[in-house]
Amino acid sequence: MTDKSKEYEDVARAVLRDCREELCLRDVTGPVTKKGTRSGTEWKLEATAVTKTGFYIVECRRHTKDKIKQESVGGVVYRAMDIQAEGVILVSPLGLQRGAKLVAAAESVHEIKLGPDSTAHEYVVSFHAGKGIRASDVMPPMQDQLMTATLKHPDGTVEELYSRAEDED
Repeated sequence: MTDKSKEYEDVARAVLRDCREELCLRDVTGPVTKKGTRSGTEWKLEATAVTKTGFYIVECRRHTKDKIKQESVGGVVYRAMDIQAEGVILVSPLGLQRGAKLVAAAESVHEIKLGPDSTAHEYVVSFHAGKGIRASDVMPPMQDQLMTATLKHPDGTVEELYSRAEDED
């Protein structure tokens, strides 16, 4: 593992901790080792995301040239089944290839995009909060609710973002 990959894992854990309320997580821990109930093998996990009812595997892939492949997602899905995880949170800068997205949709794999050069204090992260890790625990914004965010660019400039939730009827 490269230094950048290790640093990316550390940052991903910190960012997930920062976003745990939006993702309906109780905690993010790791690295950790868990024994598979099917295979009996020991799995080294970069992190686990603890929920009300169990945990998710957190898998970080700092791919900067190619999206994550279907075969790779299938491997981490088996790991989740073997240790009886609820699913997988896959963190990467570029996201998933088409086939990988199909596997993810079928197997409780949640994609989170995190910039490759993010730090624990300066990062850009994207995830589907409306679908969340525990969709039943996520409340959509109320009609006419103003949502704001502050985006800090690498050059130090700051941009305020605004969005007003509208009624979907």
